[in-house]
This record gives sequence, C-alpha cells and structure tokens, in this order.
Amino acid sequence: MTSKGWASFTKESQKCVSCHKSATSFVVKEWKKSKHSKNGVGCYECHGTTKNNPAAYKHMGLIISTLVTPEQCARCHPGVVKE
Repeated sequence: MTSKGWASFTKESQKCVSCHKSATSFVVKEWKKSKHSKNGVGCYECHGTTKNNPAAYKHMGLIISTLVTPEQCARCHPGVVKE
C-alpha cells in the first residue's frame, strides 16, 4: 500500500479490498506486495471495464472482468504491451 494509505485508492478499489480481504485474502495479500499497490493502483483500475467487454459482468454494483486484457494494461503500460 502507498505511504498515503487508503486515501490514494479509488472508492471502487477500496470497496473491492474491503470485501475480498475476507473472501479471498490470499489475493489481497499478494496485491499488497505488488508494485501496483505501492503505486496507488487498485483492483478496479485493472479489472474495471465496460459492458461492451465480452468478459464483463456486474459485481457488487460495478462492471468488472476477472480477465485483464492487453488493451486494459495498455492504458498505463503502452510500451510494454506493444512489445
């Protein structure tokens, strides 16, 4: 987690973590050790999508996909995806 704490994460990602720390604690533990967590990137920033995504589904009032595509990664990592 960032030095700024939970305030640096979106409300959507805070909602994800608050539930998943009980439901799938191993996922939250791994995420907390990740560069994404340390740089203020939460669950929703990678897993949030639109209803046009074939893998999208509504979960706890959010539209998400458990499958993160290269297009979603390219929003922040265009160079890496291009390789």
